[in-house]
Amino acid sequence: MGSTINRVLVYALSILVLALGFMGAGITIILMVSSLLLLELVLAIGLSNYYTKRM
Repeated sequence: MGSTINRVLVYALSILVLALGFMGAGITIILMVSSLLLLELVLAIGLSNYYTKRM
């Protein structure tokens, strides 16, 4: 369940970053949303590594 939500969030944030870029949004807004995407990916990798070592 959690991995499915994570996958959907990554796709949604990616689409949002692309849409903001095509709409001509400011670079600050695009960088803030991109940092959320990067944080989501780092957390997903870190947590998956953590839980695979625990099991």
